[in-house]
Amino acid sequence: MNSQSDCTRVLVPGRAAVLACICDEIAHICPLLTDQIRPDFDLASEMDSLDVITLTLALNQRFEVDLDDARLREWRTPEQLTSAILEIAEGGERFSILTHPAS
Repeated sequence: MNSQSDCTRVLVPGRAAVLACICDEIAHICPLLTDQIRPDFDLASEMDSLDVITLTLALNQRFEVDLDDARLREWRTPEQLTSAILEIAEGGERFSILTHPAS
């Protein structure tokens, strides 16, 4: 996971950007290629409990939200995670994400 100083803050242009960032985080944690991770990808089939904790921490940092790793198991797909993160952000005036620098 990158430190905040290694990232750039950008306003989220929409649902597709949030979904893409979630898929990117999953790809960093799981030994999968990003193009194999679809919105309906079953997280439980590829992630153990340590992976779930790692994903929770990564998403909390990247989206500046407070997801609970126990609740993360309720959201079984990247699409469901996207909905949850957008719902959390809905209460705020601004919603930003941290993007990893281009390599």
